[in-house]
Amino acid sequence: PLVIAVDTLSPPTQDYTGLDVGGIFGVPNAVNLVSTSNPTLDPARYGLDFWQSLLGELVTIRGAYQTSRPNNFGDVWVRGAWNTTGINAHGGITMLEGDANPETIIIGSPLDGSKNPNNTKLGDYLGDVTGVVYNAFGFYRLLPLTAVAPVVSASSEFPPVAFNSTGNCRGVTVASYNAENLAPDSAHLPRVVDQIVHKLRLPDLIFLQEVQDNSGPTNNGVVSASLTLTTLTDALLAESGVSYNFSNVDPVNNQDGGQVGGNIRQAYLYRNDVLRLQDPNQGGSTDANQVLDGPVLKYNPGRIDPANPAYANSRKPLAAQWKTLRGGKPFFTVNVHMGSKGGSSTLHGDQRPPLNNGVDKRTTQNEVAAAFIAEILAKDPKARIIAAGDFNEFAQVQPMRVFADKSGLTNMDDVVNTPPEERYSYLFDMNCQTLDHMYASNALRRNAKFEHLHLNTWQD
Repeated sequence: PLVIAVDTLSPPTQDYTGLDVGGIFGVPNAVNLVSTSNPTLDPARYGLDFWQSLLGELVTIRGAYQTSRPNNFGDVWVRGAWNTTGINAHGGITMLEGDANPETIIIGSPLDGSKNPNNTKLGDYLGDVTGVVYNAFGFYRLLPLTAVAPVVSASSEFPPVAFNSTGNCRGVTVASYNAENLAPDSAHLPRVVDQIVHKLRLPDLIFLQEVQDNSGPTNNGVVSASLTLTTLTDALLAESGVSYNFSNVDPVNNQDGGQVGGNIRQAYLYRNDVLRLQDPNQGGSTDANQVLDGPVLKYNPGRIDPANPAYANSRKPLAAQWKTLRGGKPFFTVNVHMGSKGGSSTLHGDQRPPLNNGVDKRTTQNEVAAAFIAEILAKDPKARIIAAGDFNEFAQVQPMRVFADKSGLTNMDDVVNTPPEERYSYLFDMNCQTLDHMYASNALRRNAKFEHLHLNTWQD
């Protein structure tokens, strides 16, 4: 067999193909097709060309590290002992500015009929792997001669957050957490509780996303999530002795996307002994929040521009204003869950640049949310503002650039100088990547602390 990067070129580490106008994240998407352009291969420069040049060859990957969890068929992504960008401390590979890691490849179904294990993890060391380079199901892959298995297994446990709340305006702890279609009877609710109590260490304020209504996925017209959120707060109290309150605005039935009947929405959990809503005045499903002189919010909490077509079949940002019980100035929050990437094409696919489905919609959604935040800062340049949640987009792609530019907020990774390779909140295909973000206004940057807690990304 040919040993990759010894008997062959080393896989390119940044560009997939010369057809990616504007790079792998270029907008507009899908302006070229590989199948019709039929470009001359340049395997020294482009990742797809490199793997295409080895199609049908028997090759060996030396020193393979797993950069994904296994899919339902036991397929895993790996990086080999060659030049690689974006390696994080856990052994995975992180998406960087203009770099979605074309040097990785899938280990597919073994040729001898054996089965790859289905319980391996991000960062597992697989050693040397020999097989045939193939292309199927939208990706280049290596079909190993026999099943792979970890030589060294990575840890799946991440330590608790390293900092504490002071319980007053000098040190409020804030977390963003996607609860993944949480309903009153969700099997994973105990895990959510355990993570909030023992890993997040009972934050003062939690931005929740994907909270379903009281009947979960049953499509029966129910939109209230009072039972879902009460079940969660009761469980938190039982586990920790700490009392949380909650705040949300019910959506219009089946108008905010997600699982039909589930009516997912964002919600806030807040500790009763630390925070309160300032002058609470909850808006309705279709009430558009406004920034009034003060600045204060017309609705607290209230949804941002819910009738805007950009938010059709998608969650509307939820704005709120808070005050600590023990002194300090009020602060504002915007909890987001922007439109899905569902329907996007693969990074190895025919459409170039790859189709990042919904990118234009998310750009407009972010413009609207950013404009609302900018209104607050226009009335008070020293306003304390946090925007966080599931933006469904990478920090280096157009929608997030627009949000940062127009809102006046700064990504917390930039505030605390998180190393680029450690900026991830999600694992998809070969890449550790960031879809969940937290942004803060200048007034909150001094002495700020920030961590990514990889509570689920590392799990099998």
